[in-house]
Amino acid sequence: ESFGARLTLKMDDPALYAKDAEAIFQSLKIKQDLLKVTLRGILIGDKIYDTYLRMHNLSTVDLKDERLLDIIRLALAIFHASERYLEKTKVVAYFVDDPSYISSGILSRMMFAKNVPTYVSVWGSEFWLLRSHPATSPEEQLCPVSSTVHSHYMYPILFSRLSDGEKEAGILKGREALEKRLSGAHCPFIQMPKSPYANGENTDAPAGPILANHNGRPKILVMLHDFIDCPHSYRHMLFPDFKEWITFLLEKAEKTPFSWYVKPHPFASSSSRKVINAVNSQIIEDLKKQFPKVTFIPGTANNQQILKEGISSLFTVHGTVAHEFAYCGVPVVNAGDNPHSEYNFNFHAKTIEEYTQFIENADKLKIEIDKTKIEEFAYMNYFYFQERFGSRTSLVDISELTDEEKGQITVNSEIYPKLLSGITPDKEQHLQKYLKRYFEELESKQNR
Repeated sequence: ESFGARLTLKMDDPALYAKDAEAIFQSLKIKQDLLKVTLRGILIGDKIYDTYLRMHNLSTVDLKDERLLDIIRLALAIFHASERYLEKTKVVAYFVDDPSYISSGILSRMMFAKNVPTYVSVWGSEFWLLRSHPATSPEEQLCPVSSTVHSHYMYPILFSRLSDGEKEAGILKGREALEKRLSGAHCPFIQMPKSPYANGENTDAPAGPILANHNGRPKILVMLHDFIDCPHSYRHMLFPDFKEWITFLLEKAEKTPFSWYVKPHPFASSSSRKVINAVNSQIIEDLKKQFPKVTFIPGTANNQQILKEGISSLFTVHGTVAHEFAYCGVPVVNAGDNPHSEYNFNFHAKTIEEYTQFIENADKLKIEIDKTKIEEFAYMNYFYFQERFGSRTSLVDISELTDEEKGQITVNSEIYPKLLSGITPDKEQHLQKYLKRYFEELESKQNR
């Protein structure tokens, strides 16, 4: 409203949906039940799940928690208000920033169901728009809009449509980006103030061996995620959340004859992440007590040193380490849909039984890794869309920011005044030209 926009979509009083919410709440027997909650064919359960975790800073859902019931009521109010709005209003386009939670995630799904053109605003070194497409399979149609921006399941198909020259140039860009990332240089594609591959002054890594006390046994590494931050950001997971995942994994791991090492999420230094860091730290302390045979290493441990010390395999759910460590020849096992799902340089467990087999045989996993495919992935994930649909400018000037500030653009509002000082009439005119070109040329290009 402060920018002169009319607010026409407003939520009802959630109390109006107390009875329906109570019925859903009482029907939940296991955590997967919540993830399957739909309303008129629209999946809302995963958005409720992630909102509950984030709002209350919890690592897993408690199906008896009255606060969960409150969020279910809120989700129903959002759904019904959106439904009535769409029944009486012809929407020709929908713009969304972050569809991870119920506040915009439910409406995003409803827009897809109505075939309304949906655009994601991408922020970073430059501003750009991306048209989100309803996916083709029944599974993807059920969960078409998540917190991910790119249609990662289309990467190989989109790359195959490029000319030979474009493919060659793309592979080269991917290779250079990977080499730069693994060298420890600041990576603009990953929002982290310091690289986990950095050496010297650009690292907080502890001195000495990282993977000590293994007594000659095979060394297996597990990379953790932020426990409360949107575990269902991709189409599906083997486990209800990150806490359930790591608990299952370490229960199985302790029964193997291997040395298991767990590294927390490395982005722990940002002041804007105090709450997330506190939750992560408490969970890790609990895990240490629960699994005394497992070694927990610092989140600041240097990845290059880990690679030099040698590991037999790596386990993650959907981390960027899946392609980074694979590029260095390490077998990586994912535990759900992830950006690399359409490539075979990782293992992608489809069932709990298959995942168990990977854990039990973590010392002898063999996978043929084509580094060119990883370079292709890097190009598609970090360059392809921005090259075609980017504005070539930022709404704000980031040239004066430090590397740490650049890593906090999307998470730290304290640097907004500094960013806003970079806005100029020329930049605004450039963006106006970009939007005009986008809808006259680029939108039709990506919609083919």
